[in-house]
Amino acid sequence: MQNVIKDTMSLKDFLNQVIKETLSKKKSRLVEQDDEKEKLKSGEITVDEVIEKLNTIRAGKSFKDEEIKLAMESYLNDLDSAEKTALFAFLKGISQIVGGEVEGGKALEPSENPANVKMEKIPSQQKVTAKTNVIKKPSVEKSQKSKAGNQSKEDTTPPVPISPKKK
Repeated sequence: MQNVIKDTMSLKDFLNQVIKETLSKKKSRLVEQDDEKEKLKSGEITVDEVIEKLNTIRAGKSFKDEEIKLAMESYLNDLDSAEKTALFAFLKGISQIVGGEVEGGKALEPSENPANVKMEKIPSQQKVTAKTNVIKKPSVEKSQKSKAGNQSKEDTTPPVPISPKKK
């Protein structure tokens, strides 16, 4: 049975209900994302969570879809060689299990031959510092001194500005 909107009050109630449901779903997605971040930090991931992610992949768009293929290409290009190798080895092991080739304990792992990927969990709070290379213009005094005393063989004076001809 459908509810019929008869007046502005029932319309207001209906819209409030839609807004509450939408916000509730959004909030639960945000909580879920926070939970996933914590799991990634701690490394405490269950079989059910992995299966859920694999089922999400299976339910998604085809990798043959041009948009998905381009997104995957971008993702893979951002991975370093070890990450690509580990990803491929994980996928190979999963495909061996799902395809029935081997039992779970005998499936390929990234740390085994031929991949031989060594993995180490890096703390997420790493600080990255970048040093800038500042090139200072030589002062006029220094360049004149070096010309006078022939201390430097290289002429480091800036070029003379080009000005238009006067007519």
